[in-house]
Amino acid sequence: MSMVPPSLFHRLLDDAAVFPPGLAPVEVAVAEFRERANGPYAELIGPLVIGAGAVDELIDVLREAPSAAEPLPVCVIARRGTEPVMLTEAVERLSREVPQQVTLTGVELAHRRGWRDALAWEVPIAVEIGPSTEAMLTQIGDVAEAAQHHRVRAKLRTQSTPQVPLPRPEVLAGFLLGCARRRLPFKLTGGLHHAVPTDVPTPGGGTERQHGLLNVLLATELAVRHARGAATDMESEAATPLERVVATITERDADYLVQRARDLTDDQVSGLRERFTAYGCCGVLDPITELTALGLLSPAS
Repeated sequence: MSMVPPSLFHRLLDDAAVFPPGLAPVEVAVAEFRERANGPYAELIGPLVIGAGAVDELIDVLREAPSAAEPLPVCVIARRGTEPVMLTEAVERLSREVPQQVTLTGVELAHRRGWRDALAWEVPIAVEIGPSTEAMLTQIGDVAEAAQHHRVRAKLRTQSTPQVPLPRPEVLAGFLLGCARRRLPFKLTGGLHHAVPTDVPTPGGGTERQHGLLNVLLATELAVRHARGAATDMESEAATPLERVVATITERDADYLVQRARDLTDDQVSGLRERFTAYGCCGVLDPITELTALGLLSPAS
């Protein structure tokens, strides 16, 4: 049985345990992150993601905890609607109050007027693109322009919220193609708990079909090939690039998707991971368990 290149999943999962629907207490999130950092899945997991409003609690936890051998890698997020000053204060407090206990790996904020002020911090930045399809390409272009001189990537929410529905396959595909064509790295956040599209219950009753992580990885690779003009005729020649990427996003045949993943070359994996850098997940073990069951990850010893 052929295996996928290990780099396909390397540092793919940012640990967003404190965010909905997980809502882990900060103390628990830090303890579990430390435990996984010494476990069999350490190479799959990126930094701990903390909201700007939870930084004071994080500082308290770090001050009370025994000294760790390594600083805690932390990414600070100002979710859409958060006042910019909260993010500024959070970054300043971490650097001032616990500089030896934290490594600030980046910040994330919504695309809005003044977002470029964060470039002065000289840390990697993820800029959340709005859910409006009309504004998406304009915002991607704005972020791509900044990315020519700074460590900047785009970000798209792939989880529904009470205010914003799950992005339709066409919207997600447009985002992937837009980033690929501008050679812009991106991060996704939320919703990709399952390897393939899965119907999950919603709080108000009913279900929604969440996108599959494996689908999005393969759709990104296809978008990259289209951007390079290297797409093959494996799909119908009548299909547009958008339709082809949508077809990969909506595919539900797990065996077919697994085989496509196993057929990826090292160069293809490198190309797609240059674009799809990470995604924030409030339960990092969820996709790991499913990818292991599909034979794409080795079982934990």
